[in-house]
Amino acid sequence: MKMKQEFARRQILIAETAPVIVHALRSLLSEGPLESTVDSVILRFDLIDRLQANSVDLLILDPACVQRDVDIGNLDCLLDLRRRFPCVPILFCTTLRDVIILDEIFCMNRIGICSKSDEMIDIFRLCEQLLSGNFGGVSPKIDAMFRGARQLV
Repeated sequence: MKMKQEFARRQILIAETAPVIVHALRSLLSEGPLESTVDSVILRFDLIDRLQANSVDLLILDPACVQRDVDIGNLDCLLDLRRRFPCVPILFCTTLRDVIILDEIFCMNRIGICSKSDEMIDIFRLCEQLLSGNFGGVSPKIDAMFRGARQLV
């Protein structure tokens, strides 16, 4: 019974700029079988403050929350976030379509990647995987992009 109580106290933080996505993720994760406490932030400064002040078991991150120009390959703020909080699993939830940049993100430690256009159940599965310590997962849409890029090489 104690194991279930510990699992029920999982802290998930959503750093997302789109309120509709925050609402959908919050509903899915707080009411589903993960029984997690879900909180959200929009601004980079709030994100850093929350990560420093609280224990977070999973961060669902829109890269735009920490860096506005990730589309052109500037990953400095993302790398800095990873260095400052190396133990926090991160699920990057992005609209990014550049496979080279996504691959660089994928190579970071304790990472999963999904697309904002993914089905909620696929995002939920990635959250489950990351919370259970299975890192390096990608959603079906991101996987299809990676496979498509490999076929071009």
